[in-house]
Amino acid sequence: MIKNQAEVIRMIVRDTEGGASQRELSRMYQIGKGTVGRILDKAKVNDVTSMELGKMTDDEVINTFYPSRQNARRDKKVPDFKEIHDRICMTKHRSMYHEWTDYRKANPEGYSYSRFMELYVEWCHNFKVRPVMLDNEIPGRCVYVDWAGDTVTVQLDGYTKPQTIYFFVTSCGASELPYVEPFLNTKEESYIDGTVHALRFYGAVPERLVPDNCKTAIENNDIYEFTPNSAYAEMAGYYDCKIIPARPVSPTDKNDVEANVYRSEDWIISDVEVHKKEFRTFEEIKDFCAIKLDEMNLKNFKKTKFNRLDWFRNTDLPHMRPLKVKDFVLKSRYTVTVPSNYHVQLKDDPHQYSVPYQYIGQEVEILYDEHTLDVYKANRKPKDKPIVSWERSHSDGLDLIHTIPAHRPASHQFAVELKEHTSDWYLNEAKKIGPHTYTVIQEMLTSKSTPDEMFRSCLSLLYLVKPDGKRHATVSELESACKQALEMNSVHFTTIYNNIKMCRSEKKEETKKESLPEHENIRPGNTYE
Repeated sequence: MIKNQAEVIRMIVRDTEGGASQRELSRMYQIGKGTVGRILDKAKVNDVTSMELGKMTDDEVINTFYPSRQNARRDKKVPDFKEIHDRICMTKHRSMYHEWTDYRKANPEGYSYSRFMELYVEWCHNFKVRPVMLDNEIPGRCVYVDWAGDTVTVQLDGYTKPQTIYFFVTSCGASELPYVEPFLNTKEESYIDGTVHALRFYGAVPERLVPDNCKTAIENNDIYEFTPNSAYAEMAGYYDCKIIPARPVSPTDKNDVEANVYRSEDWIISDVEVHKKEFRTFEEIKDFCAIKLDEMNLKNFKKTKFNRLDWFRNTDLPHMRPLKVKDFVLKSRYTVTVPSNYHVQLKDDPHQYSVPYQYIGQEVEILYDEHTLDVYKANRKPKDKPIVSWERSHSDGLDLIHTIPAHRPASHQFAVELKEHTSDWYLNEAKKIGPHTYTVIQEMLTSKSTPDEMFRSCLSLLYLVKPDGKRHATVSELESACKQALEMNSVHFTTIYNNIKMCRSEKKEETKKESLPEHENIRPGNTYE
């Protein structure tokens, strides 16, 4: 409308009564033909003439044709859009039309759907939240991860050159609760530490981590498939959550974290830039950022008494899994070929740790930290279990070789046991087999001036009943052979072993005879005697 809207309304009604057309009035007063039509319709509805309009004040004319929305709808109940927004966020398939339907059931004279949506979008704009209508962010499902583009250069004590401070940023689920932490580099260790600290900050674990396509998280990513960085995949596996990176060149896949990057640059990084001359150590910068992060998350939305942290606790947190008590610790990696002594060791560490001797000559990957050492096959998959796990030793004494007996080949186990066992051990082991074996071992140990001279023979005898031994015999065979040796008064390993072979040979012959069928054409065995 042009100046003096009330006067234009009076003239349009007057000229219409004089026979002017809507097209002529539109051209005459330089307003749209539709606007002219609406004025005439309202004059007809309100049953007013040009004479009556001439007696009204300008305000009365305007209120007649354009009643104040505030006055006209003062009795309409305004929806609780915070409650509606929370409900939409927490329910995967709930629509705003569903919410409006429930609102009209409770308030039959309430707002129309179009006005309801206008007020909702206006509410979202005032409180700086993302309207949730079509593509709902499922609460607690994703934590988005990225580096902020802005950095700050600070001169810190102990450094000859100014240090560049990088800022790690995450955004959680529907509430978009941010986490921001400064780092001195953007290496793999920093990226994983930032993710672990973010999960500790949220106090829970999402279903998915959505990192950017940096090499510290994703090795390669195209339209067909992606390969996560092995260390980042190990961290995600520890928390039992999936890695679903943003698609290449698709910033809309991580709008949430991009928005929080912008907010962190505004409320945190800019303050670090302003106060950078006051910082003497990196820890001071970390403490400062933590304070600013709390201020940003605890700041109430406009015209409300709630903040983004409250929103996170109401929407995302109830849908996330409990956090593990112990944080993930990134382990260092070292690849080595297993030597002939089947013991591996780290560079600059004198301690040696055994692996099964079957891996001699094979390449293995060692994952270690200050306390543990895990040995894996080379080119392992994220879910592969270690070949062996060790608690690391840091002693500087003589105990530098750490061996699990089962890792030794049988011959080495034999040699070690020969050194370690006493006469009582041999007697106890023989008693488990049977009385004749026990008597044989007892006589062997007393046959020489010192029992140690017979330990090798005793161990060889006991090894006959070991399933993985080369000269395997059953317990009954050993007992029978020992009984024969005692009757022959020849208590020697060779005698007993020969008795076992002879017994087996006789049984074999008997079995062969029994297997021959009886037939009239088969001559008996004594035919040629």
